[in-house]
Order: sequence, then structure tokens, then C-alpha cells
Amino acid sequence: MSLIVEDGTGLANAQSYASAADATTYHTAHGNAAWIGATADMESALVRATAWLDDAFYHRWPTCKMLSTQALEFPRLAAVDADGYALAPVPAALKNALCEAALVELVTPGRLATDDSDNGNIVAESEGGMSRTYKKGGKKPSDWPAIYAPLRRILRPASHPVARA
Repeated sequence: MSLIVEDGTGLANAQSYASAADATTYHTAHGNAAWIGATADMESALVRATAWLDDAFYHRWPTCKMLSTQALEFPRLAAVDADGYALAPVPAALKNALCEAALVELVTPGRLATDDSDNGNIVAESEGGMSRTYKKGGKKPSDWPAIYAPLRRILRPASHPVARA
């Protein structure tokens, strides 16, 4: 696999915000020994994690895409952080969150998308004398603190539905 990394110009074929080398540097600095394996596996994890991040936070990214033809959600037009500072075309916080999400995907491929850790949508089940109850809805993006924390300063506030009488 030849990973195509977004370079800040709005590539139409970008697959990730970071390379395997970027992620390795990040995880080495953070002491994450689980980031190990074949480069192809790391790149696949980065592609899955990028897709998950773009989807999970789609409604909270600032402003709009720079180009209608770009493959990923970043770069964004005139985007600023919570303090009003201009965001880089691919913010460091996004790359850090991606590295954390890719680690989840490298260790357990598909975990972010399916998150069967609490069988999210199952409220209750019984079979053969055994029963289990799980919280409804599964994990939200903010339930992954190592992924969510770097993004807090660049995400728009979550909107709350308006109740109508």
C-alpha cells in the first residue's frame, strides 16, 4: 500500500492526515509500545482511523472544506481554534488525535467503527439462562479521551436539539 497523506493542499486522493513514520514518531515520544508492526498494517490503521475521525466529528469541524474535490475534511477555509488563532491546513491536534485513533485500530482492527466493547446498541439480551444489559447507543467519540482531548480546542461546540412545543 502506498499511503497518500494530505499535504494541506486539499488532495483529491488523500487517505490520511499522517504517515506511518509520523505516527511512529508520535507513539515513540508518548511511550506507546503497542504501535509496532508492518508498515502496511500501520498505514491501514491510519486510513481506517482517518475515515472514522472525519465521520465521527463531521458536524463539529470548523467552517467548511477548502475544496469541494478534496478527499478528507481538512484543510478547512479560514478555520480558527478556540482562542481565535488560525489553524494550520492539517492541525497538529488532528494529527495527534489520528495517531491515538490509529493505535486503537492497529491493536484491534475495526474497533472504532464497530466498538463491540459494550455492544453499543444492545439494551438487553437473554439466551440459555444468561442475560446481559448494555447501555444504549455505544461509545461516542468523546468516550475515547486520548483521541478526543487533542481535538477539543479545534472542534465547534456540540449542538443540542431544540425542543418544540
